[in-house]
Amino acid sequence: MSVVPHQLQTVATALASDFEAAFIGATTGEHNLIAIAVFRNSAELYAYLTERITTLDGIERMETTPIASYTKRDAQIFR
Repeated sequence: MSVVPHQLQTVATALASDFEAAFIGATTGEHNLIAIAVFRNSAELYAYLTERITTLDGIERMETTPIASYTKRDAQIFR
């Protein structure tokens, strides 16, 4: 997503509270926020995009990419 800078934390926090959200992170470049969410089907994805994401102020642009399969789903966190 491309989020206006002064809304980045607000949008990230709002998305992080969603049940569907698996990962929300700020990044650099053309898009400054990445969200990974899990849905049972494309209808749920569509509803989330049109009924939830559109309610958030500050999102200028969004691109979606459905993920069909995973090779690895976990990673160790080093402290």
